[in-house]
Amino acid sequence: MQVLFPPKIARPTSADLRFLREVDIKVRTLSKETYTIPKSKVEYRQENFHDVRLTNSELERMLGLVGLKKGIVLRPANINWGLNVGFEVGHVTPPVNLKDAKGTYDLLVRFQEKQLPEGYLFDNLAETFMQSENIKMITSCSLAAPVNQRDLYDY
Repeated sequence: MQVLFPPKIARPTSADLRFLREVDIKVRTLSKETYTIPKSKVEYRQENFHDVRLTNSELERMLGLVGLKKGIVLRPANINWGLNVGFEVGHVTPPVNLKDAKGTYDLLVRFQEKQLPEGYLFDNLAETFMQSENIKMITSCSLAAPVNQRDLYDY
């Protein structure tokens, strides 16, 4: 009988995760809120973005982590209740080798386009998020493939 072990899952190092967490804390705050209506309470998470920009070195380090080696992806997103173009950096765990299996996506950093360093635009990041291995990892989690069309992420 032959036993097959799955391939090792690509993961960022603890230093990478610490760096990404620090960047996420720098750019946004998440808080738990409660909306009360008669006879009911609805809990939700409120996302507030800080009025800060990423530094060139922070952005370059994040972009350097994207790829199969660490399982990190970059994807454009519509954020801030649909009012802003933004980006997400996340970790993808690939699907197991079973029919209809899906990978998982864990969000690590989320930021607005206006938080990019001076001189960076959507098109600059498209060079990274439109790479075929990035798209393949994103779609393995049943997430939509990114599109290099800024107005799709801005209402």
